This record gives sequence, C-alpha cells and structure tokens, in this order.
Amino acid sequence: MPTTPKIGKDKILEAALQMVIEEGKDSINIKSLAAYLGCSTQPISWHFGGMEQLRQELSRAAVDFVARKLTSAFDDKKYIFGHLGLMIIDLSFDMPNLMEFFIYDDYCKQKTLLSCEYEKSPNLMKVAEYISADINLEIEKSKEYVLNMYIFTVGLVQLIISRNFCGSKQHAQKMLCNAAFNNLRGLGFDTSAYKDTVLNC
Repeated sequence: MPTTPKIGKDKILEAALQMVIEEGKDSINIKSLAAYLGCSTQPISWHFGGMEQLRQELSRAAVDFVARKLTSAFDDKKYIFGHLGLMIIDLSFDMPNLMEFFIYDDYCKQKTLLSCEYEKSPNLMKVAEYISADINLEIEKSKEYVLNMYIFTVGLVQLIISRNFCGSKQHAQKMLCNAAFNNLRGLGFDTSAYKDTVLNC
C-alpha cells in the first residue's frame, strides 16, 4: 500500500497558485507542477488523482486568496465600493495572471463578485445594501449604481489583464473614482459631502 507523500496537499496547492500568479493558468499540468515543486508527480497524483480534481481545488484556492486580499474592503462600510473597486484594480495590475484566472474560471465566476449573473450575486447585493444604508440612497438606485460600477470595473480589469490598458495604475484608479462619482450624480445624488468617505478617492 502506498505511503502518504511527504509533500502535503496544501503545499501543492500553494505552489500551483504561485505558478498561476507567475506564469498563468495555462502553465499548469501535473508534470510542470511537479517540476516547480522539485518532486515526482506521485504526490500530486496521490492527493488529487488527476488534473480535473487539481483544477477544481486550485479554483477554490484562488477564490480564497483573492477574498482574503479584498476582505479589508468590508471592514468599514462607508468605504465599501471605493476600497473594493480600487483593490480589484490593484490586483489586476499586480497579479494579472491570477485575475485572468479569477475572472474566466467557471468555478471562480460562480463564487465571487465578478460573476456575470448580478441578480444572483449575494455579494453584490450586500454591497448595494451597505451603500444604500450608509449614504441614504434608495435601494433600487443603489443597486443600479453597483451594477453600473461593476460593469465598468470588470471592463477595466479585462483591459488591464489583457495588457490593452495604456495608462498607469493611478490612471485606472482615477478613472474608477470619476466613474463612481458620475454614476452617483446621474442618479440624482449629491456627492459633494462624500468625496472623502464613500469612495475614498
């Protein structure tokens, strides 16, 4: 009977996630991951059975990793969308390969803010509720605002990770802030008292 490998499952997933960050999702297969770890393919096969199970576990690890990065956006409700949007932009510039995986992987899309199914996203609904309560914006207008900003942010992220965005990180952040204020104004909201709170721009 085969013995338990000395290299644990968590270490393998950590290495796989690091490979995604450094080289992109297409760099990973069992053989390349084993080479990255400096071991045989046996520990990977023992823990995951095959590439399909490894891919599923890696998707979960990617969601957890990005979620931890974004958690602080929820620490102060009055900064909810400003922090969240700006942190997503930061990750897109700093870890474009990871964000590409995060946006396009089927499992990730189902479990994160960056899902195409807005109405089914409890996370986006939570953001809308926070903003509605914090700045006294009607909930339907808050939902519209979050949807508009969600579409804008995802579009910006896609330009960044595809290397088709010509500006700097600061330029992208300023674009996000301007879009946020313009969207709120378009909904009839007076943003003058909120420049240093709601969006933290």
